[in-house]
Amino acid sequence: FAEKSTMQSGFLSAEKPVTPITPAELEALFTTTQAEAKRLRAILDPEETPYESRYEERSVLTSLSKQAAANESASDSGSAEARRARTMRALADGQLGRNFMDTEEPGSAQAKLESAIEGLEGVAEEAVAYVEALNNLGVVWCNRGEAKTALELLERARDAHAAAVKAANGGAAAAEGDD
Repeated sequence: FAEKSTMQSGFLSAEKPVTPITPAELEALFTTTQAEAKRLRAILDPEETPYESRYEERSVLTSLSKQAAANESASDSGSAEARRARTMRALADGQLGRNFMDTEEPGSAQAKLESAIEGLEGVAEEAVAYVEALNNLGVVWCNRGEAKTALELLERARDAHAAAVKAANGGAAAAEGDD
């Protein structure tokens, strides 16, 4: 008794591939997505559905991350368009990491925060987001009871912050109290 299967191969991953858009369209998408994510983050969800707005925020940020990744892949390696798309993806991934922290999903938070750190390292104009991603990943590891790993990340965040302050001050002393 053998029935012919009507299941389609790859039905679980039937997501349509994201096609690149123009750099101007990506910038516009980035701007509108950031505004929508900010609006959703400000919502205080009812107790019955405590993460509803966070899931909506996750959806819009995931779409942005995928679009930026598609644009990055389609651009010439090292080009300004590829660097900007990579930065947008990393920024979205940092926000997604924070979102996963909010919804108590540390494994997913870790992956997104690590992606954000990799994409933002060395991007001077996004030093705040880089420091935030390092700090958030440190919190993830701290919540797991991994104090040594957490401390290493938090120290990296502190050092990156000091370097950003120093750069912003034109190379002057980073902050009072530097040892």
